[in-house]
Amino acid sequence: MLRLLLFIFLLFTSLSAKEITEIKDPVHGIRVKLPADWSVRVFPSYVLIISEDMTRFITFRVYPGRNLRKVAKALLQETRFMGRGVTHFKRVKNSVLVRSDLRGYPYVLDPMLPITWGLQGRIPPQEYTSLTYIIPLRRSSLLISFFYPRGTPEGRVKEMIRIAKTFRFTKRRIPSRRALIRDPETGSVAATLRIPRGWDFYGTVIPQAPREIHFVASGRGEFVRRDFISLAGAVGPFGGSAMISINGQSYPSQMPFIVDSIRTASELLVSLWNSEGESWEIVKVRNLPKPGSLKALEESARRRLATTGAMFQHQANASLLYGGFEASNGRLRRVVLIVGFSTDSYSPGTGVRNFQTNLLLITAQARGSERAKGLLTAVVIGFRPDPNWFLSKVQRNIQDQAYWNRVILGVLDEHNEFLTRSSIAWANLLSEKTFVKDPRTGEIFQVDLSKGRYWRDPSGEMILGGVREMSELEEVLKAKGWRKLKESLEGFPEQWR
Repeated sequence: MLRLLLFIFLLFTSLSAKEITEIKDPVHGIRVKLPADWSVRVFPSYVLIISEDMTRFITFRVYPGRNLRKVAKALLQETRFMGRGVTHFKRVKNSVLVRSDLRGYPYVLDPMLPITWGLQGRIPPQEYTSLTYIIPLRRSSLLISFFYPRGTPEGRVKEMIRIAKTFRFTKRRIPSRRALIRDPETGSVAATLRIPRGWDFYGTVIPQAPREIHFVASGRGEFVRRDFISLAGAVGPFGGSAMISINGQSYPSQMPFIVDSIRTASELLVSLWNSEGESWEIVKVRNLPKPGSLKALEESARRRLATTGAMFQHQANASLLYGGFEASNGRLRRVVLIVGFSTDSYSPGTGVRNFQTNLLLITAQARGSERAKGLLTAVVIGFRPDPNWFLSKVQRNIQDQAYWNRVILGVLDEHNEFLTRSSIAWANLLSEKTFVKDPRTGEIFQVDLSKGRYWRDPSGEMILGGVREMSELEEVLKAKGWRKLKESLEGFPEQWR
């Protein structure tokens, strides 16, 4: 589950063409048409377009100055960080083409790439080719770079060139500023993003595992926000109950709401909005094709749940939710991107269905659908988690999980001990027996149950029962060196282990 939630987090750092064919970002001022299985990410000095399998890359950036020789020389110095091999230069009309053989995967393009590969347990290609076109502009140069594994088929390289031809920097853009999100546990920067200038901003890291990021950016009746919702509960023959957690704040719910699809997730969110006195209606719901990496994790989770269910005679299932919806209240539009994971199990013997769903959401509100989509796009592709913080988050989540594992094992040990003690006590009651323990020697004996206390003679050869507290017999036994024995129907710790 933890590994899948980490993947869901990383999925929210890019936006692919599976949601929209033409991606328009009015904040960063870019527009591009992407085929399926490609996504775009925006960094402070360049735009990165990346294939779903993370093996092919296209970058766009503007370099100061239009002297092609100087720009090419600066480019050579940069490629040394990627293990540059042989480099060739070629004049193409009014531009320069620089071709380099790289020794190593181009991790420097996105600091989160090593983490993503590590979570998948895969090793990327190590031999790469880079092609960079240096195109002079009025006062600067545009650098368009292509990175792909050596030996990539020509058709896949041409696909990259077709994508590059659709890319545009737009003149009209929303003035923006940089916003920081800090982790209250560590004080470090967890992520950065760009938001429209003049908007209010609040961002934090939810302190409970899986430590998701929550933020709200708002201004002039519009907003973009990121939320984490967890829902868990049970439904049975005699009703049900649930607990819903929104950004770390938990609330009980007497009406269990099972979320196992984008449609039911949409209905849950709209019901939460309308519970605040608003009147929103769903306009459109859309399921998006699931990335291959998440499909594999989904199948793995299903197999694990099926195995566990078979052991406990439960019917168990898991599903990844990936999609979104639009809603309207007559004046405003909300566009929501949803990534979630849902599990449920049903016990035929009891008729009880247990369920749990985790939802990661980005919601944009604006006066029109296109405006809302643009704001959502800008936040998703410009949202940059800090790699050091992400590794710290993973480590803390693992520590939390280990702690709760110890707690659960401790509770199970206590429960097993309780069952053992109860069974011994019931067996003794039914047979009118009890256990006594000599405090000096530690010996344990099973004796007939009597109304008084038990005493043992100094030689240890005789046990006398039925001795009442504060009686004359008790005083005589004390005087003669007899010792009082401890008594317990359920036995003693030595017998429970």
